[in-house]
Amino acid sequence: MKIKKQIISVVILLLAVGQGLFAAEFQKPRFYIKFNGIGSLSAGGDFRDFMDRNETYFTGLNNLSEDYTISVTRSPYFRGYGGEIGFDANKFAVGISAGYIEKTFRIVYHYASAASDFVDDNTMDYTFSAIPIFLFIHYKLIDTRFLTTYLTIGEGVYLTRYRDDRVETYEGYSLTFANSYIESKKNSLGFHIGATIDLNISRNLALSIEAAYRLTTFKNMVAESYYEDDNQKIEVEGDFYYWINNRTDQGRFEIGDTGDRLFWDGLPTKLDLNGFSLSIGIKITFGSGKKAKPVKVAPVD
Repeated sequence: MKIKKQIISVVILLLAVGQGLFAAEFQKPRFYIKFNGIGSLSAGGDFRDFMDRNETYFTGLNNLSEDYTISVTRSPYFRGYGGEIGFDANKFAVGISAGYIEKTFRIVYHYASAASDFVDDNTMDYTFSAIPIFLFIHYKLIDTRFLTTYLTIGEGVYLTRYRDDRVETYEGYSLTFANSYIESKKNSLGFHIGATIDLNISRNLALSIEAAYRLTTFKNMVAESYYEDDNQKIEVEGDFYYWINNRTDQGRFEIGDTGDRLFWDGLPTKLDLNGFSLSIGIKITFGSGKKAKPVKVAPVD
């Protein structure tokens, strides 16, 4: 039902654009292409909670003993790049865009026991990424020689992926290595509303700035995992869960519920890209945009 409503809203937008284009005096369309960098303050849902909990946990562990050397790095926001192609005529511009955004979290863990020869090195990389593909309707609010402002509305699909990779090596232990990953992919429709300003450098070149709010959620996710050490390889597929340890407050993404594991509580993973975003880039326009000359019709005898 939700998907049907969003499809209907896109059709309504297109009908509104068509009505506006045909109601106004015809103008030759100007085609454009846009390249931009993207920054988004989207929280990320459980991914944000996961980063907050584990940054606190591993930073505290690092301060607990000299046996630990741990570094934690995280992206302050989602960032990436994108492009858009479309045409501009009369009061509207219509474009199709695609891009890539991601947020990363990394833990580099080193433990060297002072009481034995045991050493544990573990590098953990976590990435939440998305490819947004959108149809945009830009309605002109101000159109002058120096700048053009638009109300921008868009709907489309987010092709999303969560992935973590863990590479662990040991010394003084029965195993020498243990490598693993978990990956989950989910596609979801999303909504986009904002304001765009084009600062005209020349007739065919502009600096384009857009501030917008993105709205999309990912749930009912499934995942696959892989684990390998000196003795075995294990592959599992199932429901994607987010676990929280009620003693250490540490977070983990896993496949399946916690079952009878002590101190862990689990819920189905819920990710999102809800929040404000800012994109800045260059817009290149082609075509004259002049009003079309009227067609002369020969008189009928």
